[in-house]
Amino acid sequence: MQTVVALLLAVLMQRLSRSTLLRSLVLTPYLVSNGVAAPVFLWILDVQLGVGNQVLTWLGMDRMGSFTSQMWAIPRSSAQMTARCSWGRPAWSSRPAQQV
Repeated sequence: MQTVVALLLAVLMQRLSRSTLLRSLVLTPYLVSNGVAAPVFLWILDVQLGVGNQVLTWLGMDRMGSFTSQMWAIPRSSAQMTARCSWGRPAWSSRPAQQV
């Protein structure tokens, strides 16, 4: 569904305006969110200086090489996608019931 909506918006933008500036202004929020998410996760999950590894150390656990270990590749990717797709709401939280 998301791909269909994106394709329709792209076709609509192409037909309504050929202005590169307008298209750039519309697409900037999507590009910035990806550009900000990547360094944030790099910072959190860094082996030596990462906040996530610091928390593990405080809890008495060993540091985790999430970018250097094959064992942590899938859990790390899943956590990143869950955090990124939830838009500020944990993916496991239930939505409020609709009132009839």
